[in-house]
Amino acid sequence: MFDYLDDPAIRDQHEHKSGRLLADHFRVPFGYSTRRSKGSQDWLLTYTISGSGVFKIGDDIRPCDAGAAVLLPPGTPHLYATQEGSVWEFVWVHVVPPPHWSGLLQLPRSYGGLVYIPIGEEAVRRRLMDAFHRTIRDSKDLHPYSAELAMTGVEELLLLLNREQRRTSAPAVDPRVSEVLHILMHRMNEPHSIAALARGVNLSPSRLAHMFKEQVGESIIDTLNKIRLRQASRLLRFTTLQVNELAREVGFQDPFYFTKQFKAFYGISPSEYRRQSSDPG
Repeated sequence: MFDYLDDPAIRDQHEHKSGRLLADHFRVPFGYSTRRSKGSQDWLLTYTISGSGVFKIGDDIRPCDAGAAVLLPPGTPHLYATQEGSVWEFVWVHVVPPPHWSGLLQLPRSYGGLVYIPIGEEAVRRRLMDAFHRTIRDSKDLHPYSAELAMTGVEELLLLLNREQRRTSAPAVDPRVSEVLHILMHRMNEPHSIAALARGVNLSPSRLAHMFKEQVGESIIDTLNKIRLRQASRLLRFTTLQVNELAREVGFQDPFYFTKQFKAFYGISPSEYRRQSSDPG
């Protein structure tokens, strides 16, 4: 059914540095196909505009019709092609992500390891297309900051997919749990106890703790730590605050404990994270 062809789009691409990307808009008839027996060394994101394509990973086959977004991790052997009898129109981007995107790439996987997210709402589809078009344009532009703008476009795409996945898969959250989440997000630098939070929403501590973990998927303390660490990553990227100042800013009173927690979450120290995030290469 398929011709096993290498994709010239990334043949000479792999320099393994964050911020490298290629993007384009294809409209290809049946007979087009790409196989990578060892996968690629970057992330691949596609979005189907019209027609139909298919991804094959091992024995798993995933058709992709209009409105389907696919995210494929590096190192995943795969084949994709235009469906028989169709003309597949899709946009794509190959990208080596920076460290601070790690949370955005943790989307649920299926079909042999790929992420598949169908986009139903027309407004979301239009916004995805707008972000893709800007990413493609900026990736080919030689003006100053075009590469950075292209990366911003890809980050917007990932944010939209994360929001859509959460919106369509998450069960309704109890208003009291939502209120606690709001408090944690907007007052992260304050000390919090489960008992005090429970009093604020008229629940017992044990009931709140149970409801929160059941509906959010993590404990209150783990969620608060994650909120603080993600804000810390933003401050590392966009401010010159010292690590001990930054730790207090997000609610950690002990900078050594903060560094330990940050390294456990991101895999590198705060100082190394800042260096990698600011490295233009």
